[in-house]
Amino acid sequence: MCADAQASSPIPAQAEVPADAGEKPVAVPFLQLFRYADALDRLAFVAIAFCALFSGVVIPLTSLVLGELLNGSIDGAVYSSRVDTASLHMALLGAGCFLSLGGGVLLSFWTSSRQAAALRLAYVRALLRQDAAWCDANSLPEAGARLTEDSLSVQAGTGEKLFLVASGLAQFVGSFALAFSVARDAYRLALTLVLLVPFAIGAVGFLFSFVSGLSGTSDDAYAAAGGVLVEALSLLRTVVAFGGEAHERARYDAHLATAEAAGLRKGLASGAGQGIFVRFPRESKHRTRQYNPPP
Repeated sequence: MCADAQASSPIPAQAEVPADAGEKPVAVPFLQLFRYADALDRLAFVAIAFCALFSGVVIPLTSLVLGELLNGSIDGAVYSSRVDTASLHMALLGAGCFLSLGGGVLLSFWTSSRQAAALRLAYVRALLRQDAAWCDANSLPEAGARLTEDSLSVQAGTGEKLFLVASGLAQFVGSFALAFSVARDAYRLALTLVLLVPFAIGAVGFLFSFVSGLSGTSDDAYAAAGGVLVEALSLLRTVVAFGGEAHERARYDAHLATAEAAGLRKGLASGAGQGIFVRFPRESKHRTRQYNPPP
């Protein structure tokens, strides 16, 4: 029956066989996360790329419009017309940003949900193809809990988070492109700010790697706790007959304590990263005040 279902389904039948107990998981390349994307998903990727590009460039363009407005405040005769023009430009940029951000997030969520559903289906088929020896060496309840958590992580990583990363990258590149092309007389000021960027990127990169490791620890703990819960509920009469409620509760609480500790460290690291992002603009503003361009 499984063979007939695989033959009639448009989803690729090849899937990663769950690893045996004690075997180290193999790292999957990032592009392999999109292996179940079809032609409709690829078309959505193109639209998402354009939305991310436009939404990222909007912020530098907004700064450019505000700069032109401030420069026009020197001449009172034309200031009123410049305010009207700047208001029109800001309204157009705001409408475009709303449409690009909203459309990008919705499309990324839609296509990531379709791929996550295909991934879960292929994983379940891979589980059904395993022999009895694999079931003796692995915990099926834990595999089910890990399936849910890992598929949600893949859906988030290939969905709105990927869109936000692409939008931020477009904003980063667009900001420096405008700084060095439009404001050519202030290129020294732009170079001064460039010197601060590697420090912020290095700190955030270190915190990101630290948070990623803690996320893996937390996911493993939650998967183990879910396996204990499903196992205890499936054998509820046996647990009650032998008075093992306290033992099962202790096992469940131990896994949750590990996940809680990892979550606390992850929250501290995330807070430190947000603090760096808050501190970076203030430090940049302080450095720009110290910079006096030559006449």
